[in-house]
Amino acid sequence: MYIQITKTDCVKIVNESLQGGGSNHSEIEVALAKKCLSLYDRLGQINNERTEYFEAIYSATIKFEKATKGALKHKRAADLERESRSHFAQAVKLDGELKELIDQKQKKE
Repeated sequence: MYIQITKTDCVKIVNESLQGGGSNHSEIEVALAKKCLSLYDRLGQINNERTEYFEAIYSATIKFEKATKGALKHKRAADLERESRSHFAQAVKLDGELKELIDQKQKKE
């Protein structure tokens, strides 16, 4: 069984309990609704903090890139190029070994 409860539902339950009228909700439903609302608030705070941290890191990264004139990006590109060439050379070597093994197997047959 799956029941979807929205923030609006939680607010409605809590407001009805606060008004004290003939609420159709049990104490556990009211407690859960209050807990959900507090979790919604906390989630909002965390999202705001995450956004602030991202903006700070992004701003610092842009300033760093400008200050170093992209030196780290160029170094990383050079490292990747060197590794790529090394891996390609290794792949060519392994391909050659594989062809030799295949040729040896065919000669025996």
